[in-house]
Amino acid sequence: MMLDDAYVQDPYPTLGRFREAGTFPRVRLRYGVSALLVSRYADSCQVLASPDVRKDFRTGISMAGEGLSAHMLNADPPDHGRLRRLAAPAVGHGRPQVAVIQGVVTELLDRIGRAGAADLIGEFAAPLPVAVICRLLGVPPGDRDQVLAWSSDLVRQADAASVGRSTARLGGYLGELLDRKLRDPADDGLSLLAAHGTGRLSRAELVSTAFLLLFAGHETTVNAIGNGLLALLEHPDQLARLREQPELLPAAVEEMLRFDSPVSHATIRYTAAAVDVGGRPLRKGRLVLVSLGAANRDGDTFPGADAFDIGRTPARHLAFGHGPHFCLGAPLARAQMRVAIGELLRRFPRLRLAAGPGPLRRRPSTFLRGLSALPVRVD
Repeated sequence: MMLDDAYVQDPYPTLGRFREAGTFPRVRLRYGVSALLVSRYADSCQVLASPDVRKDFRTGISMAGEGLSAHMLNADPPDHGRLRRLAAPAVGHGRPQVAVIQGVVTELLDRIGRAGAADLIGEFAAPLPVAVICRLLGVPPGDRDQVLAWSSDLVRQADAASVGRSTARLGGYLGELLDRKLRDPADDGLSLLAAHGTGRLSRAELVSTAFLLLFAGHETTVNAIGNGLLALLEHPDQLARLREQPELLPAAVEEMLRFDSPVSHATIRYTAAAVDVGGRPLRKGRLVLVSLGAANRDGDTFPGADAFDIGRTPARHLAFGHGPHFCLGAPLARAQMRVAIGELLRRFPRLRLAAGPGPLRRRPSTFLRGLSALPVRVD
């Protein structure tokens, strides 16, 4: 099966059939790559945590084009632990993250309030995390629009040539920026990465890690905020409940992440040895694609999984992954969602969808799941 645009726009019926069948169907991605898809929650947890299911294709199956790929997301132990330890301080070394988030949210909502209407993707969900991560990492304000443009090219994956150009330009920019941070450090994440990583990471690892922190730090959060707001607006009973019980906001954020995960599929892995998954074999040398969205709609783990319920009893969803590759930026993403959604609802009690006829469109990405636009009225 091809993971085409029809699948991207509404994958859940297809994923439900895969779960019920209990098989590992072969699916095709862009550029001719195919993989076996894992859709059940328990199976997904097992695959994501298995030491026999790996990510570093340099030691397994050859794939063309490395680009900015020499980071922890594509590494296996022991390299993964080394890369993660050196990256962690860059996104959480004690700077006042909530204050930074609150300041950016207030600026954006002031503009929306003056206009009375907005596209909550282009005017809120997208600029918020890029501004936050750029401030935390130390990307100069004048460079942020260009960095966002390069990142958007990589998400769209319109063609291999466009991806290659943006990868090269972003890599060159980050390399020069890290050199400046090493010569003239500041109180920011890239200065810490340059200081701690130089001599411990190769040049490719250093630049790739900076790319990962920047890219993963905002693209997934854009989707999480947009998907969560759409779920609320399409379920007015839950929106009203959250307005009446704002103390439910942390639980509501977790339900948003579960219900429509910002990452559709975990990045591709391969089996370095045969693996028994739920009594079914995955033979050695197979490419494997774990559907986080399917696992988060597994009724065996989440009763009534297709319902959006902000009071749902907590259960560990897989929106941030599982196992050694659990998302390093999860606390920052959660903080941004709580502040952004909480403040938006507080400021605009008449918030409502302003979309025309037809469903809202999803961005054309196999791995990320997010809206192209979310038009609303706030007056």
